[in-house]
Amino acid sequence: ECTSNSTKRTGVVFVESICDDKDLLDANFLTKVQTSPDYKDMDQQTAMADLRSRVKKYEEAYETIEDDTLSYIKIFNLSSKMLVNHIYGRMAKSIVPALMAWNIGTRPVFICRAGQTMNEQERAVNNTHMSRSENLGRHGKAFRDSLFGFMREECLDFMKRRQDA
Repeated sequence: ECTSNSTKRTGVVFVESICDDKDLLDANFLTKVQTSPDYKDMDQQTAMADLRSRVKKYEEAYETIEDDTLSYIKIFNLSSKMLVNHIYGRMAKSIVPALMAWNIGTRPVFICRAGQTMNEQERAVNNTHMSRSENLGRHGKAFRDSLFGFMREECLDFMKRRQDA
């Protein structure tokens, strides 16, 4: 649980992706070495060996979530199985079904929180009956516009890489 100077509490949910399916790992590793700038000047065999070495080091340091008092979601082998612990309300209705529906495959998935909204005083000055998009504050609108530009570039780049592959 996180708190700041405000009186609102913010919950934390850990999302852990666990993959032990060798075929799935091999396919993902191959995609990674074919598209990552880290491997653009390496032959495929050397790149795969380097990636496997990196993953082994990450696995040695990795700590899985084992504290059952925490809120967490464990996704096994790209949503073939999920373990959900202490997830209620809006999270159970929106985040969990979204994670279950995603089939990551060979495309990137971006998760982002909404931009900053107006505080109560700003809403009162402007209009108390605003839609969600009208509720964005100045910083939220700047974030929205920047996010749009970033996603546009990412999507165009992804489509180009997919076409060239």
